Amino acid sequence: MQQPDNLQPGPARPLGVTPDDLERALRESLASASADVAPVRHADPAGTAIRRAKRINRRRSIAGTALVAVATVAAAMGVVQLRPAPERNAGPVWVGDPYPSILRSGDPTPTQLDPPDGSDDLRRQDLAVGDVMPVDVVLNTHLQTASGKVVDLAALGTVTQAHRADSGWLIVAAQETGRSALWWVNPDGSARELLPPVEAVVLASDGLRVAWLDGARLFSASVIRGQVSGAQQSAALTQGQPVSFLGRAVLMARTRDGGDDEYAVWWPDGGEAFKPTWNGTTVGIYGPLPDGHTVVGQVTQGQNNRACLALLDARNALTVLKTACATRLKRDGSGSVSPDGRWLVADAETANLAALVDLSGAFKQRTATATRYAGPLLTGRPVWTDANTVVRADHDGLVRVEADELAVDQAKGVEHLAVPSMKAGDRVVVASKQLV
Repeated sequence: MQQPDNLQPGPARPLGVTPDDLERALRESLASASADVAPVRHADPAGTAIRRAKRINRRRSIAGTALVAVATVAAAMGVVQLRPAPERNAGPVWVGDPYPSILRSGDPTPTQLDPPDGSDDLRRQDLAVGDVMPVDVVLNTHLQTASGKVVDLAALGTVTQAHRADSGWLIVAAQETGRSALWWVNPDGSARELLPPVEAVVLASDGLRVAWLDGARLFSASVIRGQVSGAQQSAALTQGQPVSFLGRAVLMARTRDGGDDEYAVWWPDGGEAFKPTWNGTTVGIYGPLPDGHTVVGQVTQGQNNRACLALLDARNALTVLKTACATRLKRDGSGSVSPDGRWLVADAETANLAALVDLSGAFKQRTATATRYAGPLLTGRPVWTDANTVVRADHDGLVRVEADELAVDQAKGVEHLAVPSMKAGDRVVVASKQLV
């Protein structure tokens, strides 16, 4: 095909052009285009354009590399997910670490706690003595605050739970009839009944929820600024009563004919009815992990029905997720889990002492480094004042445990705190408080 007379063949395309040649041509073109106009913001517009283009190319390269990496990981995960999971994991990251979950026959024999260095029995050691009471306490019939204020609670009954709120206290008190009521106590000592006496009342450790049993009806509600609101209810036709909260769930307990307790869980949110599946292998509940449904407790295993520390699934009838039978704790003893799920303070199986357990280490079977003695046996409910500090009552005052210090050195981290006016035999309830 012939070209029109007025058109000449175009110049041959240069094939030997280098990146430097292109940059130089671009600089000359932009410089000539901007010569006759007002000064520009940048002295070198070509350089600016080139640098911008290079940044874009780098970003595209990085993004492409990242997409390839993500695709590779996703493919690997897809392959892994096709394999049946050997165990169910839940809770903090350490719960899902690839360590043996359940001790079977042939596993190492569970070990006992080693005696603290330099002492045959920590009960004969003089604990360090603190001079500041870090929490409010109820001593017999009087509330004593950390600041020294005293409030008379005699008219309420026998205090079983206390919680420090922003502008007062929530108090659960038992009557002479055996029924319990929930009260709001103002700083001036005046009290207001929030719940009339019922069969059982339990307050969440953060003071934000309350559950109670009234006849054949079970209730759960929020507590906001000294008011009970938003109650959910369900029939409670079987024996049992609320004893604690597991996140948003209510822990129910009943006593079997043999004297042992068994447990069930009620999830009241959304109007769900209480349909108990009583778990008879669980012999103790210490508390939930931060996810709200993985629970630290004790179960019986093996022919000897030995008690093993365990992680339980509250959404699935307290099914066992993992056990740590090498950590020996008192069967059905007292205990409490730290707010961040790292620590457990509970009664040890031997030596008539309490133990501090690093839960991550315990479930990885590192017993030697996972458990420390933590003073005398627990009395009443331990109260965590932060993720690392727990305060509990003792026969002659309070015991405070600093978990980080104790984990490093058995001789540190445990101190005795005096309660003003306390005498031998006095009853002490430590007031919990909401942690931010």
